[in-house]
Amino acid sequence: MEHADALLLKARCGACAERVPRTNILRGLDCPSCDSGLSWSAAGQLTEGLRDQMGWKRWLAYGLVLAGSFLTGLLPGLHVILHPLLMLLALFVAHVWVVRHSLRWLGPARRVTTRLNLKLLAAALTCLNLVVNVAVAPLLSVASLPLALFSVALFAVYLETALSMIGRRLTWESESVPLKTLEWAVPVGLLVLLVGVTVGGAFGIWGMLYLITEAEIPAASEFAAWLLGEGT
Repeated sequence: MEHADALLLKARCGACAERVPRTNILRGLDCPSCDSGLSWSAAGQLTEGLRDQMGWKRWLAYGLVLAGSFLTGLLPGLHVILHPLLMLLALFVAHVWVVRHSLRWLGPARRVTTRLNLKLLAAALTCLNLVVNVAVAPLLSVASLPLALFSVALFAVYLETALSMIGRRLTWESESVPLKTLEWAVPVGLLVLLVGVTVGGAFGIWGMLYLITEAEIPAASEFAAWLLGEGT
């Protein structure tokens, strides 16, 4: 049975190993090639199979994000830029490594809306990461570990939300439930959140530069003033 399950995870018939439409597996239909029943019709079981397929990859990803965030936090002044870049890289790897494979099991409409949801969530989390990094910029000596933990928390929010969202949609697909209004409404809410966080981040950066100009730090204050358009 484990061999058949492994084949079904690869969108192949558990009996003849021929490729079959993923919707046939989700809905427990027959194999077009050998007419045998595709027994793995429970989307919940399929979701757990996809989670198990990740196995140690999820925890390895968390460990790498934690280590990378901690190391970049040890670089004074640069962490404001490096942390958001690391977050973007981690989210991209998570999408390629985990999310993209799971999205293949959804129908075209749900695949598009789910991908849009996750991209907006990733953008909002990255902007939030930037805002927090700017906010703690004056606390460089104590910020490394908290920032690393915060980055892992944001990454976990993305990955676990993606798995939960895809799991629900797999269930709807298996039950032939039409596309719901909520699936379109959530992206709108995330877009509003993204705009708000982006504006907040811009004001945060402006405030940090203004404080640096007022601190009269050699070179740094002049550079900040130049960025604000106040340089002579």
